[in-house]
Amino acid sequence: MWRTLAKRGQLVLPAPEDGIEFAGLVISEPLAEQPGSDTSCVEICIGSVTVRLESGAPISRIVAVARGLAVSS
Repeated sequence: MWRTLAKRGQLVLPAPEDGIEFAGLVISEPLAEQPGSDTSCVEICIGSVTVRLESGAPISRIVAVARGLAVSS
């Protein structure tokens, strides 16, 4: 039922008790740079699958691959 209300824009949430709520921020040390080749590529890793796309891959191709991997996982 709440999903239907949310889709219609009719879901009413309670007001925050403190007025304003913040998400916690976690800061860590930067990772050391990995030695790599002169050419860069897009690398998408999901589980044990790694897909590498050439550096000039259009954003539409990257999105299509990412969506395909998300659907199959």
